[in-house]
Amino acid sequence: MDDIVIDTAGFIHWPHDRLRGCIISVLQLPEIEKHAPNNFVLLDQLDVRVKSPEPDSLDAVLRMASTTGDLGGLSKVDIEVLALGYQMNCEIATDDHRMQNVASANGINWMPVSGAGISKTWFWRYICQGCKKEWSKGQRILDGGVCEVCGSDVRLLKK
Repeated sequence: MDDIVIDTAGFIHWPHDRLRGCIISVLQLPEIEKHAPNNFVLLDQLDVRVKSPEPDSLDAVLRMASTTGDLGGLSKVDIEVLALGYQMNCEIATDDHRMQNVASANGINWMPVSGAGISKTWFWRYICQGCKKEWSKGQRILDGGVCEVCGSDVRLLKK
């Protein structure tokens, strides 16, 4: 089996034979223990490799996610999984559309855990619904946040 970094969804949905030898992030351990406890106890028997990405890889993924506009919707776990795939030049298995989008926009191979995954790469922007202020890449603001200028809702829109 080629190296593959598996998002937590893989541990919830995939059978043991597909998990054997995969790579996960250290930050995924609590999620896997909570959502897939039967697989969590088998990590050693399945030869799952638990890794932490290098700081340079994390920085690269933060820049990538900032460029696509997905940064505000990615968790620390998502960022680590992407960084491991980037650092190790291996495929990522995820159902998270934001992760798929960042990967697609930056040449990181990915596959869905279940379903079809995204069909297009999108770039996003955050804009205030009142004063129309637009947040620059790299600023973390979530869809539904409040504009610090006028107090209106902030929305995520396709560029």
